[in-house]
Amino acid sequence: MKRLRHCLAILALAMVAVIAGAFAYRAFRQHQNALTLVVPAGGIDEQLFVPINGVEQFVAIRGDDRRNPVILFLAGGPGNTLVPLERIRFRRNHSPS
Repeated sequence: MKRLRHCLAILALAMVAVIAGAFAYRAFRQHQNALTLVVPAGGIDEQLFVPINGVEQFVAIRGDDRRNPVILFLAGGPGNTLVPLERIRFRRNHSPS
């Protein structure tokens, strides 16, 4: 019986450690995502629908400097979207200044 309690205590501690690690990772990812949302002065972050060949298409424009050219990235095929991955794929390097 004593051995069973010991095993259950170790199991409970392991579960607490895993849950605490998951919350720490979540906080880290939220911080990283918040950094990608910062638009510097003179930058641009716009999302809109524009008509292309008579069909309304979603367009997201994001950059550090409005004077830079726009790169048109055409993704996937019908029903395929990369919007959830946009901030990861096109993430800028941020300095903690």
